[in-house]
Amino acid sequence: MERDQALSVSKQRRVTVAAVSFFGLILWAIYLANTGSDNLILSIPKLIPHGDKVGHVVLFGCLTFLVNLSLRLRSPDVQGLGAYWGTFAVLSFVSAEELSQGLIESRTLDYQDFVANLVGICVGTWLSRKATTSPNRAAAKPQTLVLSPLRGRKVASYRPVDEKADGYRQKRFHDGRENPSKGS
Repeated sequence: MERDQALSVSKQRRVTVAAVSFFGLILWAIYLANTGSDNLILSIPKLIPHGDKVGHVVLFGCLTFLVNLSLRLRSPDVQGLGAYWGTFAVLSFVSAEELSQGLIESRTLDYQDFVANLVGICVGTWLSRKATTSPNRAAAKPQTLVLSPLRGRKVASYRPVDEKADGYRQKRFHDGRENPSKGS
């Protein structure tokens, strides 16, 4: 079990580092926009029709996706709400950032930007939900995974009991071979 958990922790760290790094990139772009700096990153959306709005959807959709995954899709205990803490965090940040643009001379408060941000947040939330659930996973029966404590041994897993079979759990190796000791 430890190896499986270690891989999960390693992946979790990478997602968290990606979320924090991406948030830092967005903060940097906001700083450049607030100071009125002319930069290559800020000028690229101007080359594409509606590039500013597309940029808002992509940036905040990606941020929502990464933050939701880094928080492991934790959600408040409100029945039927279907939202995640990461979604709330990004929504709060986006709302504050967009409203603050009305106070900065080099920026303009634009409701269309806010709508594009909301679309991105919705898409990011939907993608994070889709990325962590699959139709096969929901229909699959739970399986017990047993990891060998000794290195170099094959890792065995148990498949669910088959009613048509002998009525016991058969031990199979990951490469599909049967273990000679049935039911042990």
